[in-house]
Amino acid sequence: SNPAGDIPITVGDSGGIVSTQSFTLKAWDTNSPEMIQSRTLEIKVHPGIPTANEQSLQTIASTSLSITLSGVDSNLHPKPELSFIVISQTTNGTLSGTPPNLTYTPFPNFTGLDAFTYKSNDGKYESPPAKVTITVDQAPSPPNAISLSSLDFSTDLPIGNYLAALSTTDPNLNDSHTYSLTPGKGDTHNNLFTIVGNQLRTAADFSGEADKIFSIRLRATDQVGLSFEEDFTLRAIKIAQTIVINEIYANPPDNHIAQEFIELHNPSSSSVDLSSWRLSSAVNFTFPANTKID
Repeated sequence: SNPAGDIPITVGDSGGIVSTQSFTLKAWDTNSPEMIQSRTLEIKVHPGIPTANEQSLQTIASTSLSITLSGVDSNLHPKPELSFIVISQTTNGTLSGTPPNLTYTPFPNFTGLDAFTYKSNDGKYESPPAKVTITVDQAPSPPNAISLSSLDFSTDLPIGNYLAALSTTDPNLNDSHTYSLTPGKGDTHNNLFTIVGNQLRTAADFSGEADKIFSIRLRATDQVGLSFEEDFTLRAIKIAQTIVINEIYANPPDNHIAQEFIELHNPSSSSVDLSSWRLSSAVNFTFPANTKID
């Protein structure tokens, strides 16, 4: 037969360290008590030191934050529940309450990082320290200014073309913003423009509109719905078309194609005489007489 059974084993205190404890088990047949079988059993004993949980929390300026300390205990003795003690205090606010239930209140006008440490205790052993980090953000505030990268634009821009980049000044430095053309003071020509992302773009043909003034009104809205509006005056200008460097192909040591060139582009409809024009700095070259680019 293969009899089986349970036998209780009392594991002694490991003294706060991981240790191995040995037990000798004996079994015999009650009808043949002289036949004894014995085995040695080794059990690795962990001391059951509790842990305290680290936390990363967030609040806004001048707003209190409720905090619940927590930990883990691998055994239920000597007490079935953990107690907690704060080891180091916050430096930019105050802690109140009785662990594990605390309230953090930041100092007036403080924003930034604060922290404290604590331990858990199971009645015999203390945990290593755990850190609670608190980020105090600025209270939500509306944006207070809108900027355009340029107030002048070319009359040659096609419909839907980029005109200027939009940006916003906001007391909340990490805020993001959306933009829209909005009705109100200065919205006279809103219908001639459009917005894509943070770009102001044309929505009309401005050829023949040189030196004319256009008025628009913009709104910037942050991620919590707070907004700011401002009107702007734009000017259409005729930009003289001139020769531009369209492409530069250099031949550094790691380029195995043995050629170099600079490509010039004439965006106008008229031929341009390059006689005596000169490239300088990295390339020194004077165009010979009667050199033209169509």
